[in-house]
Amino acid sequence: MPLRKVEFRVLGDCYSIETELSDEEAGEVMELVRRRVEEVSRPGTAFLSKDEAVLTTLNMATEYVRLRREFATYRRKMNAYLASLSKRIEESL
Repeated sequence: MPLRKVEFRVLGDCYSIETELSDEEAGEVMELVRRRVEEVSRPGTAFLSKDEAVLTTLNMATEYVRLRREFATYRRKMNAYLASLSKRIEESL
């Protein structure tokens, strides 16, 4: 899918990104960003301080690293399982 511009609003401000994501995936990203920003922003403020922006980024990066680690573990387990299964199939032939 070619790059396209997608716009979204967070705390009243409009932002745009260029992405190859589908509309559904872009919507998921936007909702995640909105939720994360709301988690760290002070009630009643319409903008993020530098500290809040950094905290939001750190929270999202932490989640990304955790998911990447979980996926790597899953991939190792699946590769081992598939190798074992393949060996069992070969032995039964």
